[in-house]
Amino acid sequence: MPELTAPKNTPFPSASLLGYPRIGRRRELKKAVEAYWAGRIDAAALDAAAKDIQLSTARRLQELGLTEAAAVPATFSYYDQVLDTTAHLGAVPARFGKLHNDAGQLDIDGYFTLARGTKDQQPLEMTKWFDTNYHYLVPEIGPETEFSLSSTAKVDEFRFALQNGIETRPYIVGPVTYLLLSKASDDAPAGYAPLSRLNDILPVYVQLLEKLAAAGAGWVQARRTRPGGGPGHSGYRHRSSCSPRLCCPHRRAQPPADPRFHPVRFARQPTWHPRRNQHRRPPHRRLQGHCSVHSRTHGTGQQNPCCRRRGRPQHLAQ
Repeated sequence: MPELTAPKNTPFPSASLLGYPRIGRRRELKKAVEAYWAGRIDAAALDAAAKDIQLSTARRLQELGLTEAAAVPATFSYYDQVLDTTAHLGAVPARFGKLHNDAGQLDIDGYFTLARGTKDQQPLEMTKWFDTNYHYLVPEIGPETEFSLSSTAKVDEFRFALQNGIETRPYIVGPVTYLLLSKASDDAPAGYAPLSRLNDILPVYVQLLEKLAAAGAGWVQARRTRPGGGPGHSGYRHRSSCSPRLCCPHRRAQPPADPRFHPVRFARQPTWHPRRNQHRRPPHRRLQGHCSVHSRTHGTGQQNPCCRRRGRPQHLAQ
């Protein structure tokens, strides 16, 4: 296996985040992808729309204060990051036939073929990302699966951002995580474990990291798992990148000591009326607020020293 060259000495940014919504402020990515599927735009137009979204997102994060090198995560994806890793590894199931082009690369049409299937073949199975409500396409790995660096999309995205004055932090799914999220192909023998192919995919990861380092990347963000047991993934548990406030059970933390940051649960949240462009609160039910400081629920009409109107604690109302 080839060895990695020494990376440049780039200090890790003092402020960063693990991910950011990639669909666009007005769902530009969704509209562009659906237009490409319908044949209304070509691959060049889809690529231009994707670059606009990547650049606008990176600049937005810079405006919010992520100005250091590698502070902005490059988490863009047309579909999901696991499928991106499948494309980079060239792990195309044999049932799809030849999806690589003449240059040995998996282009955007082959990428979407894995996601959408064909008239004769079903797409890759979709399942939940651990126990969240997000989904990913499950790779099919068997002893016959061939691995090669079949996509340089991550490298191209990094170079594009760098040309526009932004050094991002590329995002990849780690090799162990990728194989643990995979399933055995239809042609694999009974009891086959995709993790047994770890030594076969590591050289491809080395090639990808070498290309990112040559392009100037100082840091790479790798998704990984940790021991602890997770649903459907024996012996492993989700190491989530989400905030504890997003109700991810694997990262649910105790409230901090500062009472100003204690969360408040509302029994009924305001609903957004898209036509009237205003919030409407259901009038038939009085809002109940839960005060985590005092561990009890107070009605909106109750006068309690810790709560004000709408069940909001006084320290949060200030």
